[in-house]
Amino acid sequence: MTLVSRLMWRISIRLVVVMRSFTFTAQHNNKSHLLTHRLISMASSTATKAIGLGFVGLSANGWASNALAPPLFQAPLNDQYKLVAVSTSRAASAEESAKVHTEKTGHVVKGYHGSTEAIAADPDVQFVAVAVKVPDHAAAIKPILAAKKDVFSEWPLARNLEEAKELAVLAKEAGVRTLVGLQEWQSPLVNKVRMELLTAG
Repeated sequence: MTLVSRLMWRISIRLVVVMRSFTFTAQHNNKSHLLTHRLISMASSTATKAIGLGFVGLSANGWASNALAPPLFQAPLNDQYKLVAVSTSRAASAEESAKVHTEKTGHVVKGYHGSTEAIAADPDVQFVAVAVKVPDHAAAIKPILAAKKDVFSEWPLARNLEEAKELAVLAKEAGVRTLVGLQEWQSPLVNKVRMELLTAG
């Protein structure tokens, strides 16, 4: 492993240690299974009514719609979470996504675009998933935390340690539940590298 790779892993490990207020979910080959397990745990501690979900970065097609969203429309999650709104960067893509997911879910899904303030302010949205490019994570997450809504964010949470710390503080102050999705965090290769680095100090 190169020096640069070792430094990147050390930074990643430090991020995990710092993010005590965030709950991390490990995802490997069957990402949807582990994500499903964690979402069920979150849902079981709330009311029996389905949790209203807003999804930032869920376009009509693409990575989020193909890899992250499908378990939400299948048992057991479809009884515990209800996709009520989507938010994308542009009006046209938000409209298209809302239409596609309205057809997919069988109920009206609202479309928002631009700042996440609008989706965060939606009274039907209780929990917001964020799956946008990493440089846009903080800007997307801050209005959601300000609205005191629970948040799921794709890994990495932020561009750097300071930004991650800031989001952790805001989440703690807001008193919300948070979840960061880790891809391949439990893969044998990643575990081996992590253990070697921890052993090496």
